[in-house]
Amino acid sequence: QPFVTQDPAKNVTVTEPDRFSRYGVGDPFTFRWDTTDLPVGSTVDLSILCPGRADFVAFTNRPNNGARGFVLPTDFGAYTGCHAQVASSADGTVFGRSQGFEIRDVPLPSVTITLPTSATVWQAGTTRDITWTTESADATVQFRILLDRPGISAPVRIAQTDNDGLFEWAIPAGQAPGGGYRIRMTGLAPDGTRVRDVSETFKITAPPADRAPALAASVAAPETLTLESAVPNPSRSRARVRVGVPGWGWVRAEVVDVAGRVVATLADGELAPGWLDMDLDTGSLAAGVYLVRVQTATEVGTRTLTVVR
Repeated sequence: QPFVTQDPAKNVTVTEPDRFSRYGVGDPFTFRWDTTDLPVGSTVDLSILCPGRADFVAFTNRPNNGARGFVLPTDFGAYTGCHAQVASSADGTVFGRSQGFEIRDVPLPSVTITLPTSATVWQAGTTRDITWTTESADATVQFRILLDRPGISAPVRIAQTDNDGLFEWAIPAGQAPGGGYRIRMTGLAPDGTRVRDVSETFKITAPPADRAPALAASVAAPETLTLESAVPNPSRSRARVRVGVPGWGWVRAEVVDVAGRVVATLADGELAPGWLDMDLDTGSLAAGVYLVRVQTATEVGTRTLTVVR
């Protein structure tokens, strides 16, 4: 059950922690609950109840604002089947309890995104560093990095990367400018602990004039992912690759040699629907046949490109 209560007229759903939550001593802990059915101006007591341990009262007589956080004491101990409880400060009535969760007697692995921050303004078409720090998470943890823009677009994958504290993100020139962007990171520690964090919101601005993608005269998006042949083909110095994107979402466009190695990345991130022309410097590539590949979460398109000297 998501909650239990002694007062059916004041059912409160405790949304955090939930049954997937796991904590270690010294870790941040947050109570979150739905305040809808509680009287305006009421106050609550917040406790953690674990079998075999005296109830731990974290807060008393606190405003009913739906959230309160603190740090678990280092001497709390290890327990399973714990519940977070929200109760009336006035008479002790239990308004709600969370689903069961676990507390361990050691700190759990964690990650903290240090860049971007709320002051960050990054320009599309440039390369920027995403940075983070970890606690109790070794180098074997692989992190998935996602770009998120709540209320506007779904999260899209940027990369899968090692836990080395830095990832150089080549922001696509076609990345939609605006605010409200966030970076999400998630990984799985060897002990099965989910390690994750969300950055502060930041802003992406339009690309430099010399790197802005050239849009076709017709801006109507195609019905399916479309990759046209590079022009010119064969190419000696520069080629233009034209891609049609049917809808908002993650798009990766890259050039691969005959050995399967990626020799150039043209786009890797969220793109708006429509047609996009991307320039490729073929002058830096050895003569030979290459594969231009574009993919979304559900579609893949390929074309061959020949480089001559």
